[in-house]
Amino acid sequence: FSLLFKRHTGKTFVEYVTELRIERAKELLKFTPLKTYEIAARIGYKEAQYFSVLFKRATGDSPTEFRRKHAIEPSEV
Repeated sequence: FSLLFKRHTGKTFVEYVTELRIERAKELLKFTPLKTYEIAARIGYKEAQYFSVLFKRATGDSPTEFRRKHAIEPSEV
């Protein structure tokens, strides 16, 4: 499975799932007031700190920094 998956997508299965999770986290950070640990749990990470490390590695910003830069106010939606 792993070999076929990588041939088809160019990514390992773990890389692919992590990318999906980070994209969902970005949406939640932009559009909800959820705490970082709540977002981590919703996207499948038990440890908020681990999620934060992966998020920063993927985006260059911590979840808090990302929210500050990209959050959309309810009136803007």
